[in-house]
Amino acid sequence: MVPFPLHGQQRCDGLADVAKVKAVLEPIRARGDFDPASAQSALSTLGFTSVRTYQNGPTGVGFVIDAAPLCVDGDMNRAETHAYAFGGYPDHPGCEQPSGGH
Repeated sequence: MVPFPLHGQQRCDGLADVAKVKAVLEPIRARGDFDPASAQSALSTLGFTSVRTYQNGPTGVGFVIDAAPLCVDGDMNRAETHAYAFGGYPDHPGCEQPSGGH
């Protein structure tokens, strides 16, 4: 369940995507809008093909972005927005964290 790290140009691309995600979510976080639909709408402006948002507690929104070959996931809450870019998971397609185990 440990995601693949990014290296070289993919790492640079991932860091750029993280910066874009934080920039587009910060205004809605600052106004206290923790509706997943608002985050979905904001993230959709970035042109990613697959974005999933979900409620993460009463004042938080989580998100997973499949920007193949990169993935970005994270959350925003009253204090800040977190985002992390990675290269997917071993033995699992896509960017969703696999459940279960061996």
